[in-house]
Amino acid sequence: MRVHIISRDGYLIRKIELELSGDADISDDIKNCDTLIYDADSGMALPDFHGKIIKLSRLGKEGSEPIPLPRGRLASLIKTEVTARLTISSADKSVIFKNSKIKLTSHEYSLLSLLVSRADYVPRDEISEKVWGGATDGLINIYIHYLREKLEADGEKVILSSRKYGYKINEKYLEGGIC
Repeated sequence: MRVHIISRDGYLIRKIELELSGDADISDDIKNCDTLIYDADSGMALPDFHGKIIKLSRLGKEGSEPIPLPRGRLASLIKTEVTARLTISSADKSVIFKNSKIKLTSHEYSLLSLLVSRADYVPRDEISEKVWGGATDGLINIYIHYLREKLEADGEKVILSSRKYGYKINEKYLEGGIC
C-alpha cells in the first residue's frame, strides 16, 4: 500500500509516518499511490485523485476524521477497502470507477449521467425521452446491458432495476458524481 500525505504540519506528517511504518509506504509521488491522506485544515487544495482519500481535521470539518486519531485508527482506515466511487467526466465522456477509467459511447454516457444525476429510480419513459428523444424500450435494455458489462464485471450490482419504477444507481456508488 502506497500513501501520499498532503499537509503543511510537519509534526502531523511525522506522526502519520510513524503510525504507518510497517503498514504502508509513504510516497512523494501522488501518481503512484493508492491512498491520499489530506489535512483538511491545511488550506491546501485537494488535488484530483481517484483513489481512497482520508481527510483529517482538528477543527471537526464535515467528512473528516478527528485529530488526534486513536492509536491504530489510521492504519485501519488505510486497510479498509477503497470506496467504489463512480465519477463521470463530461470532458471526455468517460467514467472513473474503482480507480479505472472506462470509455463510454455518447448514448452510454447520456444514460449513465441521467442515472447518476438522480438518487431515486428514473422511469423508462423518462430515459427514453431524455436519452433517445422517445426511442423504443429495446434500446434502453441494450444500453443498460452495455453499462452493466462495463461496470459490473466483478459481480457487484451498480445499476438497480425495478419493473415498476425503472433504473437507478446503487447509492453506495454515488459519492463521485459528475465533474
